[in-house]
Amino acid sequence: MKQALKRHPVIGARIVSGIESLDVVSLWIRHHHERFDGTGYPDGLRREDIPLGSRILAVADAFDAMLYDRPYKAGRPLPEVIEELKRCSGTHFDPRIVRVVLDLMSSPQRVAELTRPPEVRFVERLASLYGLRPPVPGWRERPLVVEEVAGAEEPVDPPG
Repeated sequence: MKQALKRHPVIGARIVSGIESLDVVSLWIRHHHERFDGTGYPDGLRREDIPLGSRILAVADAFDAMLYDRPYKAGRPLPEVIEELKRCSGTHFDPRIVRVVLDLMSSPQRVAELTRPPEVRFVERLASLYGLRPPVPGWRERPLVVEEVAGAEEPVDPPG
């Protein structure tokens, strides 16, 4: 099972490699489980040999995996996630990328933005595609629900 999981970066890279505009993304996907100290997979790359996009994805993926619930484990509180990023800086993760993420975390507004559940961000993005716009400042405090977006044919203000 563990070996099958370790193949997912190579499989993911192969899936997008046939799309010309995603060639560089294919490389990032392939190497997003490499570790800064060279102990990662699939190729055991280290430091700057790991593409920058992969180093960024590694931190973003770990942040997401730790913060949000998964079928196999509960999400962790943000302070624990931050401590784990710090602990793994220089071994698992590029310290410069971790520093940027931690700098972003110094703003309460950015913390709220970065820790909003992915499904809420998806619904907001979907709403923007339908031309829905926030009617008043602070509209993000109340997340949109799918029913408000489904079937929208012309721009409307979310209820509230």
